[in-house]
Amino acid sequence: MAARLKPLDVIWTYDGLIRPPGPKMVVCLHPDTGLFVRINTKGRPPGSVLIAHQEHSFLDHDSHVECGAVFELDDYVIDRRLIRPARVLSGKSRGWWSRG
Repeated sequence: MAARLKPLDVIWTYDGLIRPPGPKMVVCLHPDTGLFVRINTKGRPPGSVLIAHQEHSFLDHDSHVECGAVFELDDYVIDRRLIRPARVLSGKSRGWWSRG
C-alpha cells in the first residue's frame, strides 16, 4: 500500500495514540520511509500550519497540519489500519508546505 502513496497524499487511518483513540486524517510526507503528520482541528504549537477548507474539498472545516510531530507508519500498519482511500492535497496546499 505505501508504495502507491505519494508525498502529500492524505489518508484516514486508525490512531490509537490520540484521545479517544479513533480515525485520524494524516498526510504522507515520504512514502518510502513511511513518514506522516496528523491533521488536527485545532492548531498546536510548535509547527501547526493552517489548511483552509475552501482550498481542500476533503476537509469539513479549517484544519491544521501538525508539522512538529512527524511519525512513522510501516506498510503493514498502513495496510491494516487504512480506513479510506488516499486523497491528495490540492496544488494550492503545496504552498503551505514550501513556506514551512
